[in-house]
Amino acid sequence: MALAGAASGQDTAAVNSAERFRDRFFGDTTSGLKRRGYHAITGLLEPVPPSTDDRWRRGLADDVPVGGQQALGVGLGLVFSPPARPGPSPLRAELKVMGRYGITGSSDLRVHFLAPALVTGWRFFLLAGSERMLRTPYFGPDNKELVEDSLKERYGILYYRYALLRSTAYAAAQRHVAGPFWVHVAFQARHYRTSAIAEQPTLFAQDVAAGRVDDTTRYTGLESRFGFVIDTRDDWVAPKRGAFVEALVAVGRLRDDSRGVDHDYHRYLVGLREFIPLGERERTVLALRQKLVLPSLNLPYFLAYEQLTTGLPDDQVVGPRSIRLHAGGNQVASVQAFLSVDVRREATIWRADPMNPVRLWWLVLADAGLFGERDQSVSELRREWTIGLGGRAQFARRSLLGLDVGWTDAGLGVSVVSYFAY
Repeated sequence: MALAGAASGQDTAAVNSAERFRDRFFGDTTSGLKRRGYHAITGLLEPVPPSTDDRWRRGLADDVPVGGQQALGVGLGLVFSPPARPGPSPLRAELKVMGRYGITGSSDLRVHFLAPALVTGWRFFLLAGSERMLRTPYFGPDNKELVEDSLKERYGILYYRYALLRSTAYAAAQRHVAGPFWVHVAFQARHYRTSAIAEQPTLFAQDVAAGRVDDTTRYTGLESRFGFVIDTRDDWVAPKRGAFVEALVAVGRLRDDSRGVDHDYHRYLVGLREFIPLGERERTVLALRQKLVLPSLNLPYFLAYEQLTTGLPDDQVVGPRSIRLHAGGNQVASVQAFLSVDVRREATIWRADPMNPVRLWWLVLADAGLFGERDQSVSELRREWTIGLGGRAQFARRSLLGLDVGWTDAGLGVSVVSYFAY
């Protein structure tokens, strides 16, 4: 018995020592999971009361990107953040360092600081990082090439891809003026380096051989953005009521580093999102979206790949956040005009706690849009549409995972996503 007691004491000391080591170097991971809304299975239905502790905590950050550049990948990093508070924003502030790698060979390393609710009357978004993307869409230097089925069948969709190395420094601030009105100011600096995919027949490689583009394009882009936001949404992740209006003017300059030539351009954005609850219990939401982007001239293919937004840096990704189920590729365009309609149904609620909800959503979705270049007439713009069904499982305030399936102008589409499109 004495020996057993001694052994038990040694085991307990070893466990306590391991936990102290974990908490010292990685933060209190148990409370960190609770702050993000994760619980033991036995406590899944129990709400987690908001913390009154304002101390910043550190913890491990993980990500499993599905689709997009990486197709399927893994990400690891560190995150520092204070406890969340009730309100539309899912976080008060966050400093995160994250590296990700995908099975396609695409990878990225980034550091971001997000503070949408840390300082009263201010929102801050800062980002620095580098991305190596091996599945970047390419439809000619003027974004006007069409996908030819014979070439796609022979070489696959990678025929319409190229490799892009993109380094970014981004800073944005929003100042509250009155009511739901915020002034938005942002600056972005990016370096672009494009090249053909090694050992892969591509349209980009053919254009290089024909002299339409350089074998290795190097550009440096500087862009200042000015505008405003009107935001009355009750939640940023899964809104059920309210509206979001954004208007933006972007003034940019692209420098061709290989030739020493500068190109000036402007971009303009107007976007609206409306969320209308239906029924007495308000578990059905009609979600609407309208967006218009106009440039002063035709943008180069690597710049047209970016979405103009007043939101978080991740909102600049072309793909499921715009016309859905199109894989993002055929949405590379300088001019964009589209609208969306969703009917979202909160089908099952396992935990109604607004700070840490656990619920299941079903949705019917529809998108329609026009895409093209500044020198094209309206009749020459590409017409794209989507109609489909989807589902989202929400495990915590910021954690969504879902699947959209439907039919598009290009055929059947399937997409795994970790957010609502808007």
